[in-house]
Amino acid sequence: MGYRHGDVKRDQVGKLVIELMEGEKGKEMKRKAMEWKTKAEEAASPGCSLQELRKSASRHSFGAKNKK
Repeated sequence: MGYRHGDVKRDQVGKLVIELMEGEKGKEMKRKAMEWKTKAEEAASPGCSLQELRKSASRHSFGAKNKK
């Protein structure tokens, strides 16, 4: 008995895994994750105030698209 969710095929999952690990979308996701890691480390650093953290969070909210 395996996990079933709709009509998901093994090859479809394989293609998505390869795209995330080797493709541009995966590279972009990794870059964003590293960016958030850096922001979290800065927010947790000594001397960082809650007010600064709130300002940073409001500027960089999840799901917000950066306009260039």
